Amino acid sequence: MQDRLFDSLFTECFFALPPQESHITAIPFPLPSSVASLDKFFNVIDVRNGCGAWVVQNLPDSLNRQKKGYIFVESTSELFYICDGEAQPVALCEGQQFAELLQGTMGSAKYKFLDSVAAKKLLAKHQAICSKDAVAFQQGVEQLLGQLAEWAKQHHLKPSPVSIPDPQHPRKLIETIDVDAILRSFLENNIKNVVIDESVTQEYREGLFHLYTQGIWFLYSILQLSNSTAISLDFRKGVITTLISGLLCGPGSHTSLQDAYLQLQSDVPTTLMSVRREIAEQVALNIIRSHGLLHTSRGELVGSETHYVINFLLNMADILAIQVEKDPYATSELSDELMAEFLDGVVQALSVENVVERIIAKLDIDDVAMRLQAASSMQPLNDLETSLNNYGIDEQFNLFHLMDVENPKKLRKDVKYYLFATLLQRLASRGYIQFAGQVEMKGAEPVLVLVCASRSLKLAQVFPDDAEKYPEKRVPFIPYCLERCFAGDTSFLKMIDNEPQQTELGGELLNSIKHELAAEKLPSAEWLENILSLLAREEVQAFLRGNLGLLCDIAYLLPQNKLENILEILFALQVPEVLTEPTELAKYQVLFPMEMWDGIYAECGVGIITDCDDLAAYLACLKAILPKEQKAYATQFVEKLYGSNPQAINCLIKSPSHLDFLLGQLPKELHAKLICETLTQNTLKIIICSFTNLYIVLSKKLATDQQRIKLLTRLGQEGLSSIITSAEQLRLLLEIMAEPCRLPMLKEFSLDHLKKITPSHIELKSLLKTLPIADRLSFFKLFDFEYWKNVINTADIIADIFELFSPEDKKRFFYLLEAPFLRAAIVTKEDFVTVFSKLPCNICGTFLWRFDRAALERFVDGHNFLKILSGLNPSDQGFFLKRLSANYLRTCIQQGHFLRNVLNVIPEKDRLEFLRNTLGTEFLRKYIIRTDTLLAILSMLPISGHLEALRDILGSQSISQVVSTTDELIAVLKLLNEQQRLEFLRDIIGQKNLDAMLYSVSHVCNIITLLPQSARLEVLRDIFGCDNLALLIDSVEQLLQILDSLSVMQASGFLKELNSESLQPIIGTLSEFLHALHHFSSTLQSVLLEVLGNEYVRKLCQDGFYLGMILSTTPNLHGKDKLNIINALSKYWPQVITRGSDLRYILEQLDVADRDTVTRNFASKLTPEQVQCYRDDDAIYQALLCWRTTVSGTVQPLFAAVRAPVAAVAVQHQPPQQQAMRRVP
Repeated sequence: MQDRLFDSLFTECFFALPPQESHITAIPFPLPSSVASLDKFFNVIDVRNGCGAWVVQNLPDSLNRQKKGYIFVESTSELFYICDGEAQPVALCEGQQFAELLQGTMGSAKYKFLDSVAAKKLLAKHQAICSKDAVAFQQGVEQLLGQLAEWAKQHHLKPSPVSIPDPQHPRKLIETIDVDAILRSFLENNIKNVVIDESVTQEYREGLFHLYTQGIWFLYSILQLSNSTAISLDFRKGVITTLISGLLCGPGSHTSLQDAYLQLQSDVPTTLMSVRREIAEQVALNIIRSHGLLHTSRGELVGSETHYVINFLLNMADILAIQVEKDPYATSELSDELMAEFLDGVVQALSVENVVERIIAKLDIDDVAMRLQAASSMQPLNDLETSLNNYGIDEQFNLFHLMDVENPKKLRKDVKYYLFATLLQRLASRGYIQFAGQVEMKGAEPVLVLVCASRSLKLAQVFPDDAEKYPEKRVPFIPYCLERCFAGDTSFLKMIDNEPQQTELGGELLNSIKHELAAEKLPSAEWLENILSLLAREEVQAFLRGNLGLLCDIAYLLPQNKLENILEILFALQVPEVLTEPTELAKYQVLFPMEMWDGIYAECGVGIITDCDDLAAYLACLKAILPKEQKAYATQFVEKLYGSNPQAINCLIKSPSHLDFLLGQLPKELHAKLICETLTQNTLKIIICSFTNLYIVLSKKLATDQQRIKLLTRLGQEGLSSIITSAEQLRLLLEIMAEPCRLPMLKEFSLDHLKKITPSHIELKSLLKTLPIADRLSFFKLFDFEYWKNVINTADIIADIFELFSPEDKKRFFYLLEAPFLRAAIVTKEDFVTVFSKLPCNICGTFLWRFDRAALERFVDGHNFLKILSGLNPSDQGFFLKRLSANYLRTCIQQGHFLRNVLNVIPEKDRLEFLRNTLGTEFLRKYIIRTDTLLAILSMLPISGHLEALRDILGSQSISQVVSTTDELIAVLKLLNEQQRLEFLRDIIGQKNLDAMLYSVSHVCNIITLLPQSARLEVLRDIFGCDNLALLIDSVEQLLQILDSLSVMQASGFLKELNSESLQPIIGTLSEFLHALHHFSSTLQSVLLEVLGNEYVRKLCQDGFYLGMILSTTPNLHGKDKLNIINALSKYWPQVITRGSDLRYILEQLDVADRDTVTRNFASKLTPEQVQCYRDDDAIYQALLCWRTTVSGTVQPLFAAVRAPVAAVAVQHQPPQQQAMRRVP
């Protein structure tokens, strides 16, 4: 099919696709194996099966995308809420609630952004949860992008500006040309932070898969090819510069990578496919821009050209023989007209001439010439020959044919023609093109070979007989012909009788002359004469007629005295009558004095400048060739023409783009005049042929609302009706206008058209929202009753429309719709709540009055009761409660469990009465079955009524069922005052219920601390019971807890109430006894000793050595603490401490300063006979004697260094064996 559709020189082989390559194995890191395995490859976790791990995995990657979020640290079961960069702890929800919370939080993570350094640090340790393959993949791609960035910076590449998220403000976009920033954005958004969950469509998954497999392989191959000397450096730089700018979204990036790879490929099938694709892409791009296909309704160009181009290519991939991957962002449909235009454009552009030109561009001869000049060998030419050999065989080709004859370090000026010729032969040798039936022979010696009379002369070749002058034997026709012409032989031109070929050859001739004249070294006068003589020949005239612009260019470069010769040639060509192009007119005009320019334009311009495209080309040419002092003529030309002949400007406007051009040439103050006054109705129809055009004119071209309304008035209701076909379009136009002008603008439309474009409440609502709130009801009133009946016919719609009005207008709207709509629309509970929820409070009461008790009880139930109640004014809430029967009210409260909310709307002083009289004790005792419900209700009552509610309404039996644990009891007590607490425990809870609740001393202490100080002993004795408490207390610490909550007098009484039998099991060891004495005051110490009894105390102490040992081993006892304990036991000293060594051991536990005092006190308690018992320790014995016999004076300290040197050293605690030995007499 291709050989019939496209250039006849192409063969089927030209359209062959390159063979598929197995490229995945070449990548040095793992890639996904299939679309279905993407989840597994990236270790995606289902939120419901592992919510904690799911957040830990997904949130680090989405922190850059989400403004606020939650973090769950699974290892510690902690939930954090991220807000403004701070991680705040949150109470953990239950499993299912937590899963739903996460789904809601993370569902749109990939569409939002977060800039939170603190949150990133918090989750840094969890970022390796991705699979090992995914981590290796991400690191591998990052290395490839790093190499690409390094290559780009090494060669100083500057990509086109692209928009990427601002790292400092992720929700904003910034435009940048920084290579690192562009590649970093691509890496973060498409490789590292990509979200693959249930929200990602299958089509988009496929696009990502192609990027992660083929796309990454393309990137890997591009980096290999980027260093290939067989490809021109400038060509490589151009390809990679374009590639960097195209690395944006995933599917689009795959397309950019594929294009770059194909362009760098050296194998012929891939190169030819790349050329076909490039040509097709350019044609598609031209169509997109010429038709404005990517303009939104707001007139702004969307940056999606790549995706739109892909859609053109996908529709023609088979015909063009190109490989194109599906793009999920590509437009779904293209019209038949667009596709036909695209195919026609590709058929015209895909010619042998264009294909060879693109291959030559890839060879980049300028780069070869630079390297050849700098090299010391022929290597650049050898590299060029290697590249040419890829395209086929040319037996007549010789590298030396490309070199300048006079300077072997240079390429010849016409080298591109020779490359063109050899590439034709090479492509033909491989069967990509064929000349059979396409060749035409002309001439005798030399023989001219043409490929079709209508084709470019670049395909023509000459085979001269002069082997010495032309050793290459085959010479491109154009350079051969030019050489003959410059030598004065123009006879060869007679063979070219085709006008396009004459124009082509004439252009090459004039360009060659222009190049010589523009050289730094001016040509000789003889050369000038020869050239002018050549141009004046009759046989040359046909070749100049289509190149008048170039002929004028040559005139500018000639000396002033030769200008007359060019003018004669132009006149011979019947210029200015034969001028056809705007640029030719501009160049011809400037050949004359400035004062003649207006006359020349007036004479010739009407036929040449037919539209604004021609005018733009004419002015651009003028600006390019005029000297600085004359450029004002071009810049002011349109304004001057508009001032003199406005209708001439009107006649030039043939499309919307023409208006843009003219406005750019005129001062802003003339824009409105041109659009609103100068342009005729027919011209307005041309430039405002669609809504998009109208939107652009109103928003971009006109500055004030008065100008905009003036234009709309000129268009008229009929014109506006044909342009604005939907409510959305009308809404967008309204947004352009200032709010006060929007309602007047709507009144420009006929009522019938407004009804047509607002067929439902959705369109009506969108227009109402666009209007100022004060104008909405006025617009609504523009419509008639029949429209209301058809459009606003349900409660939902009434509610939606109702909320759009101001508070004042809501009431008017409510009364406006009352009779015909409200009663008919509200037929169910849902309807009732829907409308009610939209009503302001000042209308709700009136709304309820319209329904009797039966109707209200039909609409109100346990589900909507609270919503209705809370929507009323306080003055209407009581009415609503009274409007319902008590039984129905109880039913609603029972269904919704919102008694607290009901109490909240009742004055505090009336709440207890409401509970007692309206709901009743029977209902409340069935309703209140949980402690939290009881607490909630008590908190709503005045504190003075708490006890009454508990005693009279609920009663002791109900309370005992609701309050069954100590924690629940304490929670209730906290709501009561101190006096009420005592009565509550005594009269309502009672000792029996308390006994069932109390399991530990801590419970007792928690309750006691809530009671008045004066009543605590009474509660312990009479309510808790000392016998019960004795059973609970199993340690000294627990005894101390209770005593700490009592005063000293109460504590004394409590100890006495416990008695010796209860205390002795608690204080069962000497350590516990000493611990108690240590924490007691002297009063309590005496009471404790009294209650325990002398015999039990002596039994605990055993003897002096045991007492000393326990003192030394009891923790947290310091010297003074031990002294206080010893003093407390002073009455037992003679019975316990019966040896001098025991006394010494005890004294060693005390501070040095206190030892003599204790010794003196100890001696005072002994009789002379008892002193004799301490003779086992002489020092102790003597000290006791001294203290007994000394009446005055100072006794030398017992432990002075002279008297007792051994005792001056601190005695270490000895092992039990040595302690036992010391006790042996």
